[in-house]
Amino acid sequence: MAVTPSGKVLLAICKEALFTKAEGTTNWILDTNIFFANSNNDAISTTFLETASEYVCVIAAPSYVLKKWINGSGASDIVQNDPLVFGTVPIAKSVCTAASRIIALVHPHTLRWTKTLRYDSWPALAIAKIAQTNDIGICVRSLGTLTFVIYKERSIYLARAQAGSDANAFNIQFVQAVEGPAGIHAVVDVQGTHIYMTKNGRVGVFDGTSQVQFI
Repeated sequence: MAVTPSGKVLLAICKEALFTKAEGTTNWILDTNIFFANSNNDAISTTFLETASEYVCVIAAPSYVLKKWINGSGASDIVQNDPLVFGTVPIAKSVCTAASRIIALVHPHTLRWTKTLRYDSWPALAIAKIAQTNDIGICVRSLGTLTFVIYKERSIYLARAQAGSDANAFNIQFVQAVEGPAGIHAVVDVQGTHIYMTKNGRVGVFDGTSQVQFI
C-alpha cells in the first residue's frame, strides 16, 4: 500500500500491468501497461521513498532495471539522473528503504544503494558484496527506519546506517549462520519484528537484537 501525499492507494503489480485502488473506492484502475517481469511466477519487490518533491514506489523484478511509480504519472524505468555521480541503475531482485536511501539486492549477493532522498542517483562506490558466506541472497527488508536485514539462503546480516560518505553509509555485520526465508515474500514485519518461513516450513523470528528464534 502506498500512503501518498494525496491519500492511501493500493497497488497491485503483475507481469505486465500495474493497477491502483484509491481509498474509499471499489474499483481497481489500470494505471500502467508495461512489462514488470518475465513471468507470472517471478517475485516482484517494492519499497517506498518520499523525496523533497515526490512520493515514489520503487519496483524490482528479476531481469528488469528498477522501475518507479508516481501517483498520477504511472510507472517507468528509473534513469540515472545525477551528473555528479558515476553509476548505473541496477537490475535487482529485492529492494527496501533505510536511512532515506533505496537499497537493492543484486543477484547473487551484492548490495547497491542510492544517495540520501534519491531514487535516481546510484553512486558506483555505494556497493557491498556480502560474500563472506557462500550462499545466495534472498531479499533485503527494512527493520525500523535506519536498519535493514540481508536474508540469504543460509545466513543473515544486519546493516545499520552510519555517518559518512555514500560509500560508507552502512555498517554491515554478519549475524548468524541459519536457514533463511523461502523467498522474497516469505518475510513479514510485525510491529518491528520479522517473522519468516523457511523452505522446510520452520517459522523464524528476528528483531535485530538477538539471533533468530524458531517457534
